[in-house]
Amino acid sequence: MKKSRVFITFLAIVLVAAAVAVFLYTDRQSKSLIKVKGTSELMYEQWKMQNGCLEDPKACDDSAYSKQFNSWFSQFLQYKASKEQTPQFKYYQFLKELDELYVPDLNSGGLVALGAGCVSLIIFFILIAYLSGGQKKVKAPKYDKTAKRESVSKSKAYQAVSSKPDAQALLSKAAKCADSEPAQAISYLEQAIEGSLSSKLSVSALLLCGSLRLKNKIGEEQGKRQLQRVIALSPQGQEGKKAQIVLDTFK
Repeated sequence: MKKSRVFITFLAIVLVAAAVAVFLYTDRQSKSLIKVKGTSELMYEQWKMQNGCLEDPKACDDSAYSKQFNSWFSQFLQYKASKEQTPQFKYYQFLKELDELYVPDLNSGGLVALGAGCVSLIIFFILIAYLSGGQKKVKAPKYDKTAKRESVSKSKAYQAVSSKPDAQALLSKAAKCADSEPAQAISYLEQAIEGSLSSKLSVSALLLCGSLRLKNKIGEEQGKRQLQRVIALSPQGQEGKKAQIVLDTFK
């Protein structure tokens, strides 16, 4: 969308500049042709006065200079006429005629019509740029990528929560394999601790998990921290006393 607007703006500038350049160049050529014609006619009239052509016009017309001038002047008029038939001269003459028709008092020589035409051209291209921008918005609507990512994240989070195993089932599995597979039991217990256990069951799970770690030498430092947490949560309860006994036993 931005590229198309830039291109349309650039095209408008080029066309306006070209219109102004052609007008000014043609105006200079037209004035130059008029000046040459007037100067030539004036010089010929001066020659005629200096050579007494008023008294004997036929003698002047038969002179070599007069014949040479008339031949050159005829060719010049043909050249001028052919130039005035070119597209740029017709465009220039058209603008001049518009000024003479609508603003004769200004004597602007086509500049008013040129200015009005350039403004109209710019407005036309602005409308094209605006309409093209609007169409692109309809055809290619933007989607909120942030909102889409948030939706995907929420969906994944919901799936993760819904896929978590039941904490009570994990405790039951841990109790069954505590003696035969202590590492698996520890894994079950820690999953249950991370789940939605009640405070009482959470303390019991921590006690059993820490005890299994120290007894089987599986992450003993982690086991000590778990037992110390049990003591902090239940300093006067049975779980706290048992945790202290296990710590004292496996120093």
